[in-house]
Amino acid sequence: MTASDVRQVEHVAHSLKGSAAILGATRLQTAALALEDAAHDGHTENSPDLVAEIARELDRVMAFFADPTWKDRLDLEATS
Repeated sequence: MTASDVRQVEHVAHSLKGSAAILGATRLQTAALALEDAAHDGHTENSPDLVAEIARELDRVMAFFADPTWKDRLDLEATS
């Protein structure tokens, strides 16, 4: 990856981290933070694994919101 690519990865991971935080998707937020930190530090050797983790967490978040009862599930979690 070029230096420009690494900066772009860092920027996208940062944006995703913020979006995940807004949604309350803490695992996705953590995965995005790991990629952001790795890119910031120039450690791109683990990028494929970090991106795979983000993909898994995105699948979980999308499945959560695809469930028509997701709002009810949020209410249950808030009262627990």
